[in-house]
Amino acid sequence: MGESILTVTEAATQKLKSAQDADQAADVALRVRVHEDGAAFRYELEMVPENTKGPGDAVVDAEGILIYIDEESVPRLRGATLDYADDITGAGLKFENPNKTRLGQDPIGERVQ
Repeated sequence: MGESILTVTEAATQKLKSAQDADQAADVALRVRVHEDGAAFRYELEMVPENTKGPGDAVVDAEGILIYIDEESVPRLRGATLDYADDITGAGLKFENPNKTRLGQDPIGERVQ
């Protein structure tokens, strides 16, 4: 099948499973969209019914949790990791993303940001 677009850590998978169990939400998937916001990415996460997979969506299976990624977000997420962290900065799902926005690829734009 090739390289996975997004790596999901065990901590993130467990948090997603516990959220799914708490909501008693069977047959749901996590939809992830990535938007460019200046020299940074803005991530949009939403629990959606499994049957709402779009024709261009990429699918990542994180131990039974399906993650739908729209085709515009795929290049922005390729090689990224979704993790769950609970530290001094707060608790939540966090992306570690090696990709840069178009503005972030420009040395002057990156310095301005």
